[in-house]
Amino acid sequence: MTSKKHPPNRVWIELEKPRDDAHAEEICKQANNMLLRLGEGPLHSKFIWAPEKKRYLFGNNTGYSVLTDNGEWFNLEYMGRNV
Repeated sequence: MTSKKHPPNRVWIELEKPRDDAHAEEICKQANNMLLRLGEGPLHSKFIWAPEKKRYLFGNNTGYSVLTDNGEWFNLEYMGRNV
């Protein structure tokens, strides 16, 4: 008999729609600072603004995802671990 593995607990982080490119950059800066505080290291994925697409991206040097809904799921079990 196979047991079903439950998906990890998750938390959704959604960035607000920016007024302009400068506002988007500030939102990304603050969101990335928050991720650092939550335990994501500086080499991990981060939020960036793509002015040519007028969209947020999330990723790192190996690649980015376009956030069509302005947000990303994070593993709550990792982010909420004991420090």
